[in-house]
Amino acid sequence: MKLHTYIVAAAAMALIVTQTTLAQPAQPSPAAKSSLHTRPSSAKPGRKIVYTGQRAYSLGKKITKTIKGRYLLYLPEDYGQAGKTWPLILFLHGSGERAGGGKIHPKLAKVGLPKTLQRGSGFPFIVLTPQCPTSRWWTDADVARMVMTMLDEVCEKYKVDKKRIYLTGLSMGGFGTWYLAQNFPNRFAAIVPVCG
Repeated sequence: MKLHTYIVAAAAMALIVTQTTLAQPAQPSPAAKSSLHTRPSSAKPGRKIVYTGQRAYSLGKKITKTIKGRYLLYLPEDYGQAGKTWPLILFLHGSGERAGGGKIHPKLAKVGLPKTLQRGSGFPFIVLTPQCPTSRWWTDADVARMVMTMLDEVCEKYKVDKKRIYLTGLSMGGFGTWYLAQNFPNRFAAIVPVCG
């Protein structure tokens, strides 16, 4: 059994939260040039609608955010077989295992799937267990993006069968399972939310 701890600096893959451009203001109709005016309503004859002459604008900025995270990675005992790819399970822990300061919570390997792996079960899957930051949730968009960046990195570095990526989680991780499956529906072969 191989259990490794890795750090991901998502700076290399900066997360683009939004990117838009400054748009030209909507051009008002000639009648809207005064701050208030009225015109007959087409819906109800004889009634008038008051138009305020407000104009619509859009403002956009490119925002980048760096999120650092840690994860546990389990590789099967016979991982080194030539030409073989492995299914992967992405396991999301509950709220009691969150940790900050770039550390892995000591309880992370003692609950759920990581606990089973500590027993040396000969589990035939690669298992990725991200660490959720303190006071954060798997349903936070930037945390979810961090998890998906970790998943991408593991898929690139290891022999992962990309058609057999499974997602599960306990409690807060169960909620995160639903969230990731909803937002990245084509990434997972199956999901198993537990208590979430």
